[in-house]
Amino acid sequence: MPTSEKVRTFNHLFTFDERLVRRLDDEIASRSGSTPHISLALSDGTELSELSAAQLISFPNLRSRRILEVTIATEYSSSPYARISFSTRNNFAIKYTIRGDDDIVLLLSKSIEDLINHGYPWYSYLRCMPFVHRFIAWFALVICAVIISVFASIFHNFLLLILSTLVFSITWLFGIIVKTIFPFDAFAIGDGVDRHKKSRQWTSRLGTFVLIVVVAGICVNLASSYIYSRVVTP
Repeated sequence: MPTSEKVRTFNHLFTFDERLVRRLDDEIASRSGSTPHISLALSDGTELSELSAAQLISFPNLRSRRILEVTIATEYSSSPYARISFSTRNNFAIKYTIRGDDDIVLLLSKSIEDLINHGYPWYSYLRCMPFVHRFIAWFALVICAVIISVFASIFHNFLLLILSTLVFSITWLFGIIVKTIFPFDAFAIGDGVDRHKKSRQWTSRLGTFVLIVVVAGICVNLASSYIYSRVVTP
């Protein structure tokens, strides 16, 4: 039987939750014949290893000690060898390596890719553009601050200063909203479940608000045009 090795990376958003942990653990264990081990990299610099799927699922994932990377792997000498990483600190989001008999590599890689690609949102590739929300949230904020300073110093106009400050505040608020709802990789484990739900709720509420405003604007415009044509225009 020929042997092969397959390595692939994905750079779209992911939501790493209990369901995905269990399915990956079961799939790798059934194909390799050995129980995979799990390692974690945390935001406080800690690295944990030799965890089981149950221990990962029960991990608290506090905001001060949140998960940055999860790696699920079999023993390096096992055949087939499988390793898959989910990361928020690398250029790639997901990377897997599978090595062994070619037919096993083919089957296992297909199963893993099906799990990875199942249900990720249409905007998932925005992960490749983190500069979008950084630009909106911070660069626009700096521009507004400069405009306020320049106009206030040149014209000494109190009303203009108030208006500029209002523009600055609106831009700042908009930047905060964008940073809050912008899509991000999520380790929905422990406290991360609530953080992920709140992010989804913000996104849903904003989408609903925008839809209501657009529909209301269209209705008001049609109504005003009708009234103007029937009442005002002779």
